[in-house]
Amino acid sequence: MGRELEILLKHRKKILLLKIQIVVYVIPARNSVPTLRAEYANGREVHVNAKGFTLERAEREVHSLQTRSGEPIVKFVAHPTASCRSLQGQWSSLK
Repeated sequence: MGRELEILLKHRKKILLLKIQIVVYVIPARNSVPTLRAEYANGREVHVNAKGFTLERAEREVHSLQTRSGEPIVKFVAHPTASCRSLQGQWSSLK
């Protein structure tokens, strides 16, 4: 068994039974990476790869899973063009 899985299993009662609104599982499987899985009341599931986690990192990830709503994370997209005209190129404030 991997070290990270041993840490998660040893402290699972402490870090996994903190809230009732969600369920967090540690999924051990032979010859595979340990996974944290959270099931939310709205029916969504989130999986976190726990490879190489320390106890502190595992606690941080479980806390993150508990404080999320279960809704998908939307990444902000910055478009490469501006909506207004601008000057491009090298410039100096001394000219």
